Amino acid sequence: MVDNQENNHSFSFISELVIKSLSNKEITAIYSAIYPETTVEISSRGKAEIFIEDGICLRMVFSAIDFISLRAMVSSYLRWIDAAISSLNIVEL
Repeated sequence: MVDNQENNHSFSFISELVIKSLSNKEITAIYSAIYPETTVEISSRGKAEIFIEDGICLRMVFSAIDFISLRAMVSSYLRWIDAAISSLNIVEL
């Protein structure tokens, strides 16, 4: 039997991203847009968790088996956050 690190979910790389806003509405909208991405396992190479803290902070914790996977996850989430904020700005206009 081959020991496959990907199936063991031994995440060696962890990164945390915290976004703070003056608006609970903005944080809630970003959370609502991104949360569904954290509920499905797209890859066994990493996972993401997302939390709202104090109503104005969005905290995301990324865990991955290697740095390449971690970087790819963080980059994807940053793009999704940017898209959510851009959408909010357009709706407010």
